[in-house]
Formats: sequence, C-alpha cells, structure tokens
Amino acid sequence: MSNNTTNDNAINAGAKEDAPKAVEKTAKVENTKESVAAVVAAKVGAETPKTEAKVEVNKGALKDAITALESNVKSAPDADQAAVSAAKEALAAAKAVLANEAATQAEVDAQVQAVKALNTVVTEAQVNGVAAKNEAKKAEEKAKSEAKQTTEVKEAKKELTQVASEAEVTNKVAKTELSKKDLKVEAKPAVEKAVVKNEEALKSS
Repeated sequence: MSNNTTNDNAINAGAKEDAPKAVEKTAKVENTKESVAAVVAAKVGAETPKTEAKVEVNKGALKDAITALESNVKSAPDADQAAVSAAKEALAAAKAVLANEAATQAEVDAQVQAVKALNTVVTEAQVNGVAAKNEAKKAEEKAKSEAKQTTEVKEAKKELTQVASEAEVTNKVAKTELSKKDLKVEAKPAVEKAVVKNEEALKSS
C-alpha cells in the first residue's frame, strides 16, 4: 500500500471523527436557545401581576341598620329636628356605600356603626321630646288652674267688699238710731248687737 493511500485513509477517518463533534456542537447551541427561551418565559410570567381574587363584601348588616333607622325616624314625631336631620344625612351616606359595588368591607362596617349610633340618638331624642311635651302640657294646665283661681279670688273679694260696704251702711244707720233720744229701750240692745256684728265683719274683711 502506498503512502498516499495511507494518508487518505487517515484524513477520511479524521473527518468522520470530526462530523459527530459538529453535530454535537449544533445540538448544544439549540438546547441553549430553548433554555434561554424558557428562562425568558419564566421571567415574564414572574413579572406579570397576578389578578387577585375579588373578596366578597358582606352588606347584610348595613341593610338591616338602614331599615331600622328609617323605621325609627318615622316613629319619632317628637324627636328634635337636629337629630332627625342628622339621621337623614347618615342614611344618605349609608345608602351610597350600599349601592357602591367597589366599596370595601371596612367602608361598609364604618357605615353600619354610624347608622346604629344615629339610631340611638333618634331614640333618645324621641324620649326627650315626649317628656318635654308632657311638661309643657302640665305647665299649660297649671296656668289655666291659676287663672281660674285668680278669677274665683277676685269674685270672693268683690263679695267681701260688698258685704263690708253693706255693714258700714248698717252700722251708720244703727249708730244714727242709737243717737236718737226717742229710741225705745227694748230696741236698743238689738241695735247695739247689730253694730258689734257688723264691726266684726268689717275687721275680718
């Protein structure tokens, strides 16, 4: 065998050995691209904000509180106007939160507390209003009674004055009779008694 043939065989053998290495190198490059793509995808997924599950807000207590306050306001005709106005404002604010779909549980709970507080205020205002109304009625009745008594006292004084005047007249007549010389002796004691009686009446008046 010639040297040329031997060299050709050696070159061919080397080429065959190099071919798998090239294929292997190419495979490594492809795997690297896939790995990079996977890393990028994972990174993008990590940076994308997750959508949080919507928390359901319980508005049942607020509905009940609103209903209770509305009923209380209607049944409190003697509550003062300031309490009623404050209650109506609280109801408006509470209903706005109730209708707001974006309202948080904290906002709902705050309105529940506010409405309950106003419910207590209206109840107390009604009690105070009733008490004030009763006091006013008593004062009116007392004034009428005093006015009636005043009228009766005036009438009584008028009668006393009249009696006193009559007594004075009677006394004058009696004394005039006593001064008469021709007054009968038997009539004199009766006249004197009448004078004494009339003088006592005048003193008591």
